[in-house]
Amino acid sequence: MLLSLVLFFSNCHKEQLFDEQVEDIFWIENAGAQMPVWIEGNTNSKKFMVIIHGGPGGESRTYNLASPFSDPIEAEVAVAYWDQRNAGASRGNTDESKLTVEQMVDDLDKVVDALSLRYGNDIEIYLMGHSWGGFLGTAYLLDSERQAKISGWIEIAGGHDFPLFAKEAAILMKQLAIDQIPTGKSVEFWEEVLTFTETINLQNISQELSNEINGYGKRVQNVLEFNDVIQSTPFLEKGEGFAYWFQSPYHPIANAVNQGQSNNIIVDQVWDVSLTPELNKITIPCLFLYGKYDAIVPPALGVSAFEKISTPIDDKKFILLEKSGHFLTHEPDVIVAEILEFVGE
Repeated sequence: MLLSLVLFFSNCHKEQLFDEQVEDIFWIENAGAQMPVWIEGNTNSKKFMVIIHGGPGGESRTYNLASPFSDPIEAEVAVAYWDQRNAGASRGNTDESKLTVEQMVDDLDKVVDALSLRYGNDIEIYLMGHSWGGFLGTAYLLDSERQAKISGWIEIAGGHDFPLFAKEAAILMKQLAIDQIPTGKSVEFWEEVLTFTETINLQNISQELSNEINGYGKRVQNVLEFNDVIQSTPFLEKGEGFAYWFQSPYHPIANAVNQGQSNNIIVDQVWDVSLTPELNKITIPCLFLYGKYDAIVPPALGVSAFEKISTPIDDKKFILLEKSGHFLTHEPDVIVAEILEFVGE
């Protein structure tokens, strides 16, 4: 089925798929879901970076709209923007039994295989997981046969260990409150954060409390952006937002429904799941980028992953983004430079 699907969308000659600036799309159908994969960028490079977007239930095209991030990367390599099942523009089966990590790992494997079928077995495939995508990408790499298909792993603010990031988020928020109160900015908010974090038993964090910590983390980021502690780079030109939602394959209502359903179902499955004990199975080159002020997925997770993977020291790298929170738009210039160095532009 996968082969016939790829061939169906390959009516043009193979050489037409390769250029310095290609725009291509194909769909993956797997276990009842139809998932789009947009290819944009320099396919002549024979290097493809698969975006594993955040969420659960987010979507991939906002990474393309973050032009300070996407434009310079697409000039050097090809980027595959994949919408996970029940996310973004994906369609098809919304059966809760199919919304599992195992099924989504299989979906990702179909994307990887489709790229090789469509563009040739000589291409290099890199995975880039952001936030929830860090969990999904890590889960994919824990299987040695799947890992062998991948040339490198890029994890940006990746949440591969839910209990750890809830604990570390509480620790970081408490320290941020202590640091920010003396500045005289947003004092009432920081006092609220301090009071909240002081009540947390770090050894006993329930799902409800984990969700509450995550909610505070998002508020912390907003306040840090407002007070210019976090560097935020605007990326939407006037009118682009309207065009994105109403003149593209996306539909805002469908996207919102997908996101709400996927997030609730998947988070219920993984809120207490840690992939840290299995990180030693990862041996391929790895790049970890985490924001210093990320109270959603704190940099302690990146440090832990860097230390626990079995990749040789010369093939792995951890970068602390000094002016960043959780998003790629905070320091896109630094992120882009590190990614392009990693994939060997």
